[in-house]
Order: sequence, then C-alpha cells, then structure tokens
Amino acid sequence: MEFEDQPTSTPIPDEGASLEETAANPSGASPRETVELQVVEVIGAPGMEVGEFRCPKGLAIDADGALYVADSLNKRLQRIALNGDVVRFEPFLEPQAVAVHPQGQGLFVADLGDHCVYGLDRTGRRFRRLSGFVNPLDIVFDVEGFLWVADTGNGRIVRLHPYTGDCIVSIGRERGLVHPVALAFDSTGALYVADDYLGTIVRFTANTPPVSVLTGVHRIREKGQFALDLQGRIYLADPANDRVVVFSSQGEALATLRLLPGRLGTLHAPTGLVLEPNYQGFYVSDTQNHRLLRVVLQPSRP
Repeated sequence: MEFEDQPTSTPIPDEGASLEETAANPSGASPRETVELQVVEVIGAPGMEVGEFRCPKGLAIDADGALYVADSLNKRLQRIALNGDVVRFEPFLEPQAVAVHPQGQGLFVADLGDHCVYGLDRTGRRFRRLSGFVNPLDIVFDVEGFLWVADTGNGRIVRLHPYTGDCIVSIGRERGLVHPVALAFDSTGALYVADDYLGTIVRFTANTPPVSVLTGVHRIREKGQFALDLQGRIYLADPANDRVVVFSSQGEALATLRLLPGRLGTLHAPTGLVLEPNYQGFYVSDTQNHRLLRVVLQPSRP
C-alpha cells in the first residue's frame, strides 16, 4: 500500500555554529586532518503520519537521490524523493535496515521482527523473502550485486544471491567475528564489519587476515550504521554514546557530532547513516528524537 505526502523539513540557518571535536595536536607533531560538521536540515517529526517517524533506523539512497528510511516502530519503510514527495511501504514487523540494488533492480529490507530480508520492487511489491537469519541488523550490496547480511544472532555475515537466496559465502568465528552488527564497503571493494562484541570495525580483503581499523579508546558498543567516503574516512553512527564520529582512514577520530545548534538539543541514539552521492554530507537518523538530520562537511578552519 502506498501513500504520498510531504514530510516536515526544517532548514537550519547558518549561524556559524559548525560542530567540531578533534584530538589535540601534540607540540611538534605534523598538523592533523580536521573535519567540520554542520547540521543544515531537520526532516520529519515524531508521529505516525506520512513523513513522520517513530524510531527511524537504517537509511539508504537510490540512483534518483531518494532517501529510504526504515521507520521501525511505525512498522514501515518511507521513501522521500528530492522534491519532498513521500511514499510509504508497509507493513513490516520491525524494519531495521534497507539497501538499494546497485543496478536499480529492487530494494531490500531487513525486518528484525520477522528475522528475514524482503525484496521489493519500486512500487513496494514484495517479490522475495529471504529467511534463515536471527536478528539481521544490517544489509548492503557489493558492486557485483550480491547481498551481504549481518546475521547478528547467528554470529556471522553472509553473501547471498538476492533473487535465489543461495548462500555464496558465510563468515563467522572462523574469521574472528562474534556479533557483527553493521556492514559497509569502501571505494576499492573492501568489506568493513562493525562487531560490538569485539568493540571495533574490522576490514576484510581477499586472502588476508581481518584487521581492526579503529585506534585508541574508540569502541563499538551498539549497532549503528557507518559508511566510507572516497578518502577512506569512516562516518559512524554511535547510538551508545549519542553521537556521530568521523574517523580518518587510519582510524583516528577527526570530529564528533553530539551537541546540535539552536534548540535542537543533542543527538539521542543515532542509528542510521548514509552518505550523499556527492560525498558533501550525510543523513543520520536521530532515532530516539524521531527525526532525520542532514549534515554537511565544511572546509576545516586554520
């Protein structure tokens, strides 16, 4: 069933309140890369109407620039077009994550409440139900069009043919994973897996041992989506600490977004995150505040 409407979208005036939190640069050390983040738009509000959210979680963007939102407690998926039109697909039990096929051949939704992954066409018609999972928390496509699932309750990740359901690869404790909660690929095709038992993000490449990519005291404690840009920087939604963190390709924290400008308060358990196609910013689901935020990257200050 589909409905169309306009969501509540509030631009944030530029008051020079970009948000940045970087580690101190030791005396004599080389200057560190810095990233500044600025919230420029609030999308949606708490509620059950079209364009409103109750605990929005996973996010994805299609080739047309439309934003897909797993509106978990409203038990639906919402698609927000660039012109603001909203279409909702329902019902689900507890949609957790969404992924768009790279060649536009449908979209897939991980339904935590039903322990399965659904395949949908652009109208919302379901053409596939992939089962055999326990608490699937995230899904992502690789460049070849195969679907990867964080089968969290079974302690593994799997690579599937999205239309037949055939399992091609299963990776679990034999490669060091315990409780994988989120997945992403970088521009070279390397797979990254967040494991909240290990407390880190692990990088997998063919024929090499997995490597942790976070440094210092940074630990993954709950499921939050993450993404990588062309420079290999990692953008992580960190719900346990009510923040978004940007890491360098070497795993060092570059910036943290927690306090928001004006009367927006603070982030509260942000869970979903997706980069804009032009890599100029990202969307984050501010889950417990029942809204989405659009955040842009600003040139670093001297």
